[in-house]
Amino acid sequence: MKFFDNLKEASAAKALKRANDAQLSNYQRQLGQWQANKDLGVLMLDAFTKVSQGTDAVDSGAVMKAGEFAIWSGPASYHESKQLPGSYVGRSNGISVPLGHGFRYRTGATKGTFVPGNQVQATVDSGSVIMTTNRVIFNGNLKTQEWAFEKWTGADASDDERIFMIHVTNRQKVSGVNFPTVVEGNTFNQFLGFALQIPRSGLAGVIKEIQDAIAENEKAKPAQPAPLTD
Repeated sequence: MKFFDNLKEASAAKALKRANDAQLSNYQRQLGQWQANKDLGVLMLDAFTKVSQGTDAVDSGAVMKAGEFAIWSGPASYHESKQLPGSYVGRSNGISVPLGHGFRYRTGATKGTFVPGNQVQATVDSGSVIMTTNRVIFNGNLKTQEWAFEKWTGADASDDERIFMIHVTNRQKVSGVNFPTVVEGNTFNQFLGFALQIPRSGLAGVIKEIQDAIAENEKAKPAQPAPLTD
């Protein structure tokens, strides 16, 4: 009986250790996310405070317009919509002429329906993205593009926040940017959310919202769980 009791105790001890390890791992994951949010909040507060004082928050290398300041910059590639070649669906109505060596050439019209090619997103160039108080700019080796906030109608982001396709009123072709990592894409997305509020709330209002977000995140700091016992 003692042998089986020892087995039960050993099994229970292993189960308890697995439960504590899982609990600690979950806590560390939550703490890491909390710290990342805190660091990002501090980064945004510093950037928007600098531009409110009339200085660039980052060295972008781009030519700013009067009263415009750079808030954030990071590496990215430029994407735009492209249409693949179309094709006719149907049958030909021409005359088949032999050319020799087993080859034939068909002349005449083609009956059928023309089907346009699908729209796809294509990478056009690589470079950097600069976010300013007025717009988002892509500077690449071959391509330069900008999306002004005053003409902004929306943006579509991939689930991992790496790809952003931006809609503006002065351009029919949808284009956007692709970031090399999830962290850069998420940072861009967070900065963008506040930058788009500048025309409505002003820089002072945006800074207040960032301060409030930092305070809320501080309250949400996860507490280290007590070890589980028998």
